[in-house]
Amino acid sequence: MKVLFVDSNIGAGDWKMFFRPGLANLSASLKKAGHKTDVFLVHDESYIDELLENVSRYNPKVIGFTATESTFEGVTRLAKLIRKKFPSKYLICGGTHCIVSPEEV
Repeated sequence: MKVLFVDSNIGAGDWKMFFRPGLANLSASLKKAGHKTDVFLVHDESYIDELLENVSRYNPKVIGFTATESTFEGVTRLAKLIRKKFPSKYLICGGTHCIVSPEEV
């Protein structure tokens, strides 16, 4: 199975280049289990078209997002764009915002 992890810095403020090790751990575990993974970093809104092209080209079955409180709104926008263009993809979201505010996810 192919999985694409999306790490968005939209709304991240000063944390734009902050590395999220959870994505790396999930990717490594899935690869060890025989799955294919890729990670795409959305630095800002100018990367949205490139993200959609990457989804089309890589054709993952699952797209996973990570969200913090500051990036959740941007992640939600990205997920809606992907859902509209690729309705058959499975979308999942994790990260600290999902733990702290699960009712919003």
